[in-house]
Amino acid sequence: MDATDAAAVVADAAALVAEVAAAVALVPAEVAEVAALVALVAALLAEVAAADADVADAVALVADAVAEVAELVAEVAALDALVAALEADVAALAADVLAAVAEPRIEST
Repeated sequence: MDATDAAAVVADAAALVAEVAAAVALVPAEVAEVAALVALVAALLAEVAAADADVADAVALVADAVAEVAELVAEVAALDALVAALEADVAALAADVLAAVAEPRIEST
């Protein structure tokens, strides 16, 4: 190898060292970008967890509302039965009144 070849090899090596140095210089920026992406994903996961908690709260509220409606339906059914019983009592009293009115009266002299 003569001096020209040696100079070319040294120049190539210098160029490779410069490329490696440039690549190494990019690594901190890439690491920072990955860290930012990881932080973004963590924030999104926190938002999803909060949304899940909100959905769970909403589901619990709906379940409570359904239970309250079921109780109201049961109360209305009980009131319906009570009204039917009262109607039967009124009908029986009306029959008694009509029977009493229809009985012949004995008049005293």
